[in-house]
Amino acid sequence: MLLISIKQTLAVVKKTLVDKKLTLTQVNWISIITLTTAFIIGLSIVLFKESNILWIGLAGMALAIFYSLPPFQFAYKGLGEVVVAVTFGPLMVSGVYVLMAGTIDWSPILVSIPIAFLIANVLWINQYPDYEADVKGNKRNGVVRLGKEKGIIVYALLFILAYAMFIVLAVYFQNPLWIFGFMTAPIAFKAVSIAKREYNNTQKLVPANEKTVQIFMLNGIIMFLLTLSNLLF
Repeated sequence: MLLISIKQTLAVVKKTLVDKKLTLTQVNWISIITLTTAFIIGLSIVLFKESNILWIGLAGMALAIFYSLPPFQFAYKGLGEVVVAVTFGPLMVSGVYVLMAGTIDWSPILVSIPIAFLIANVLWINQYPDYEADVKGNKRNGVVRLGKEKGIIVYALLFILAYAMFIVLAVYFQNPLWIFGFMTAPIAFKAVSIAKREYNNTQKLVPANEKTVQIFMLNGIIMFLLTLSNLLF
């Protein structure tokens, strides 16, 4: 939750500061309010609902803070994609599972891996429009380190890994319905094709960005239904 707040705040910062819709002081207050709210909600869950979620919450808080702040600044050192994948994948899904079941299990961690790859890809392709600004700001994320052309290989690979995990899940749970995760594969193929062709044209690259977000959202819905079917059958 804290990392979501920070990601949303960073998006606000980038847009509002450039367009001069808010001052830096106002943005700082937005950051403080959203982070404090997230902390209070998390602490309430620990105190009144499920204490076992504490360590997951602390890990999320640490990753949220050091995603962009020193001394680690993961987003500036090529580790932002990993942090986002871990947080929105295993950490968040495990947190929900612990909240509901009161214990930890490897199954939800395994289920979260496709989502981890897909959310990392959302971040990855969204780094292309900011490439020049990130280079000037010394934000050494994955795309800046590899370059735009080589970055497309990683973009395609993250999709491949996500879909490969659906096969793993089908075997692990002995439930062939997990193969339905491949329903979004044609959209992914189209997104990669656009990115490969238009990685130097920000405006024409937008459809790839949109399709990547669409794939993430659709697969989230599909995986929810598949998890439900796994529990029922």
